[in-house]
Amino acid sequence: MYKKGELVVYGNNGVCVVEDITTVENLLSGSEGALYYVLRSKISNGSVSYVPVDSNVFLRPVMTKAQAEAIIEKIPDIDTKCFQNITPRDAMRVYRDAINTHNTETLISLIKHIMETEEKKRSQNKKLSSTEERYLSISKKILESELTEALSMTEEELKNYILKRIK
Repeated sequence: MYKKGELVVYGNNGVCVVEDITTVENLLSGSEGALYYVLRSKISNGSVSYVPVDSNVFLRPVMTKAQAEAIIEKIPDIDTKCFQNITPRDAMRVYRDAINTHNTETLISLIKHIMETEEKKRSQNKKLSSTEERYLSISKKILESELTEALSMTEEELKNYILKRIK
């Protein structure tokens, strides 16, 4: 069980603070007593989510500084093969499934794939599709929220840090 004040990664919402652990009346059954985490988002204008303590939703502690540094070191070696030859019709499902793995390396692979696609399209005077833009934004948001917390950096500091480390 998480404690009040802990930072967690909640589903595809990125980093949240456990603001409280409380009972909330179950609106469907009228029963009381179920414990809920009150999670305040660090990236979605402080939105609040109520998550049952005993639910199956994805919830884990934010990675440590050492884990964040290790994943950044791996970025150049993370391949994008799993996203090759995706048809535009399948892209949304494949990208959504990748994000729903909640795996940091998969997020990085997806980001790298879409950025490579963007570079290719730019050379042809084309733009990313709305699906590509959407999933690039979502995956960056999730990854950046965790890395900035783990490394105690701003987004700008994180970008510069990553660029220095992967060159």
